[in-house]
Amino acid sequence: MLEERESGMRFSDEEFAAQRVQRFGRLPAQIRPEDHVVLVESSARPGRPAAAGSDDEWVLRNPCF
Repeated sequence: MLEERESGMRFSDEEFAAQRVQRFGRLPAQIRPEDHVVLVESSARPGRPAAAGSDDEWVLRNPCF
């Protein structure tokens, strides 16, 4: 497939690929399947955590709110 640019020059797909590699470099190597990490879902902790300090302390630590 040939493409035409604004300058009127026609480039083939291979020429465009070579220009792209020259401009941006090569892609990094693909990640091998054995390097993937298996995710283990954990259950949510029941209940809310206990509040730390009083409301006055919270206001002192968070003056923007």
